[in-house]
Amino acid sequence: FIPTIDIIEFLYIYIEWILWWLILGILSSIGLGTGMHSGILFLFPFIGQVCMVAATCHSLDFDTFGDNQFHCLIKHDDIQHSTVTFWGLFFKVFWPCFLWGAGTAIGEIPPYAVSLAAVRAGKQDEFAEIQQELTESGKSLSIFDRMKLWMINFLEKYGFWAVLAFAAWPNMAFDMCGIACGHFEMSFWTFFGATFIGKAIIKINMQSMFFITMFNEKSLNKFIDYMEHFGLETVSSAATEFFETQREIILGNKVDLNQNKPTPIFKILWTIIVSTFILMFIASTIQLFAQQKQKEIDEKDNERWLKAQT
Repeated sequence: FIPTIDIIEFLYIYIEWILWWLILGILSSIGLGTGMHSGILFLFPFIGQVCMVAATCHSLDFDTFGDNQFHCLIKHDDIQHSTVTFWGLFFKVFWPCFLWGAGTAIGEIPPYAVSLAAVRAGKQDEFAEIQQELTESGKSLSIFDRMKLWMINFLEKYGFWAVLAFAAWPNMAFDMCGIACGHFEMSFWTFFGATFIGKAIIKINMQSMFFITMFNEKSLNKFIDYMEHFGLETVSSAATEFFETQREIILGNKVDLNQNKPTPIFKILWTIIVSTFILMFIASTIQLFAQQKQKEIDEKDNERWLKAQT
């Protein structure tokens, strides 16, 4: 009976871990541009932490979730005996990255579904309004509008491969791609299949390889050396102190947090970055609700005007 309880507890933790990364991915892309930047806030720091623990343990024998997460199960004394490899790190973070990428693909479904439903109901969808505005603008199109028009024509011509191309790189305007696919009545599995492959397999793996390259032990040491070489001793010492503190925490050693010390510059910068993204998220959400409200008011005014004319 006891082993059964252990299995249930493990499954509960495992399912919770899967849902955590999947939901973070959905939150990142859902909301027509108002999504939470969960990649910068959660996933990429997670990759950095995995690389740092691997550099501290000189091995990949540690858990990335559960009660014993990021605790060295096997530790080698020096880098000469290290079992850490680039591809070992890649597969260590593969599943969180894959789940997060799959979540971002799922989060792109609502714009597509809303646009498709509007077309099939015989209503003018958001994409039709955008297309009409671009067409009526004529020669006065801005560079951004020209890019939109090119994307529309590219999607209409190449279908699946166009969606795959737009999904396979960090594209902040991908919501419009989903709206356009719904407007052209592209089949769901064609749209979602291309989006899933682009986001969950191609894009996120390229991003994870980039951050592994940036965060591995050799890269961090080179970064500190470059800072010293260019005369930025303050930044170099702050980086060294930050990394050494994190390594001591990972090893389970007591860290003497001197209250008289100034706040580390890396902590200040990270706080500023996180606060900025949270404020951007709040501002974009408010803007979206304001636009929807204004659209409802405009539609009611148009209905009243049409009734008055009749």
